[in-house]
Amino acid sequence: MKFIIYFLFLLLIGFSFSRCANRVAPTGGSKDTLSPYIISSVPLPLAKNYQGTKLYLVFNEWIKEKDFTTELLISPKINYKHKIKKNILEITFSEPLKKNTTYSFNFRQGIGDLNEGNIAIADTVSKQLPRIAFSTGDILDTLMLKGSVKSLFSGQIPKESIVNLYEDSDTLNIEKQTPVYFTLVDEKGNFLFTNVKEGKYRLFAWQEQNKNSTYQEGEPLGFVNEPIVLPKDEKKEFNLLLAKEDHQKAEISKEYMLNSHYEFEFREGISAVNIESKTKLYYTLDNKNLRIYTQEFSNDSIPVKMNVIDSSENVLKLDTKIFCPIPKTKKKQEKQRFDPKVELATGSGIEKDLELILSTEKPIISFFPEKLKYYPDKDTAKIQKLLEKEGQDWQWNTYKTGIKIKKNIKFKEKIEILADSVLFINVEKDSSNAFKKTFSIKNPLQFATISGSVDTKEPFYILQLINEKEEVVAFRNNVKKFNFEYLPASKYRFRIIIDKNNNGKWDNSDWKKKIEAENIIQLELKENGGKIKEKWDIEDVKLSF
Repeated sequence: MKFIIYFLFLLLIGFSFSRCANRVAPTGGSKDTLSPYIISSVPLPLAKNYQGTKLYLVFNEWIKEKDFTTELLISPKINYKHKIKKNILEITFSEPLKKNTTYSFNFRQGIGDLNEGNIAIADTVSKQLPRIAFSTGDILDTLMLKGSVKSLFSGQIPKESIVNLYEDSDTLNIEKQTPVYFTLVDEKGNFLFTNVKEGKYRLFAWQEQNKNSTYQEGEPLGFVNEPIVLPKDEKKEFNLLLAKEDHQKAEISKEYMLNSHYEFEFREGISAVNIESKTKLYYTLDNKNLRIYTQEFSNDSIPVKMNVIDSSENVLKLDTKIFCPIPKTKKKQEKQRFDPKVELATGSGIEKDLELILSTEKPIISFFPEKLKYYPDKDTAKIQKLLEKEGQDWQWNTYKTGIKIKKNIKFKEKIEILADSVLFINVEKDSSNAFKKTFSIKNPLQFATISGSVDTKEPFYILQLINEKEEVVAFRNNVKKFNFEYLPASKYRFRIIIDKNNNGKWDNSDWKKKIEAENIIQLELKENGGKIKEKWDIEDVKLSF
């Protein structure tokens, strides 16, 4: 009875006020820039023992909704219907409210005035966005939780990010369960939970892509590994860094015999493959394509065991068979010739040592290092062998499709690299053509240098230098001093990977195993806004983290 009398009184206030309010924009005069504000509500803010089925807000002027269903955040979540009549917003609950529960309604920017669309506020003193909380029991929960959300790699604020609090449980599944409380980040990446109940919670955030309020693999995800205990952890600030997780093993899209090799094509890029077979096999990996070669052809199938590893280190184990039939007899053909690819590992020129990469498309079965020679500065009288010993001057790559050479050679300006024909013989018994390549030393005056020191208590980390194309141009592991040389003109910044297990790479999170991603710290190069030009030497850069 009291509620009916109060509601009638509220309607009377709203009706009386609306008669005095402007119903249409007046002609002439200055533009209306004043925000509508709440003059009464049912229930009242912070009310207890509320048993109603509706929520009413009465504003000082006529209002309209502005993307209302997206802007309104209700925790705990409840289905509802809403309508606006003049200056009154009515929300009807589609289900009974839970007993002894505190509900929080955050309207954000979902309400504006009728004419100019000025965003509604709670009152003219605080000028905060409308928010109302009430309890269906004797206790009103008042605990808070705050923090921020950023992208782990870029440091940017991920749009459409949702932050969720779940009751702590060993059986928690964020792909199926809905949170107890949720909120969205603001334009600065900050989030705030209010009117939270005392208890133990798990905190997750992800960048929404499917708009269904539950996590779906592939959405950038961040979380706090340990349970959050309220009120104990109320004053802490939790910073969540989002990155994509991938638990899906590689899948074969098709496989076939092609020319003289057997080929597997996968649905995603593959980082490594291990193959076991009684038959001697050679293989190459080109992103999604695995090509297997042999010289032991057979009309029978060849059993193979493979571990296929994707970029997220998911392992697909295969126990399968491939087919490499004996080629049909044909007229004797001339052997094919190919040109090996010859390039510097250091890019456009030689820095201190000669770092040379020689590669081919197909695996090599024979290599004749004595055929590879060099001479400095066009002095053919000083021609000599380039290579001496494997493991000292050169080494094979993973798939034996090429070699990497690193050798200190004295010369002034240029060096000539040459090879006779048949330096390489590949698995198909094709041989390489002769070649001659000229490489020049880099001129330090055409490049810049960045050097400095690191101040940190972290025992293991990777210091990366990132250019304006978001490429890693150089890196150092666990150093207290650094010196990056031969840098082309560009804008640079630093990225620090906190390498907890000291394995030399970044390790992603696994929410199912409660393993957080290794932290990544973005640091700006402050000198000249990070932009450097050739001939510049930026020294004594201090990095602290």
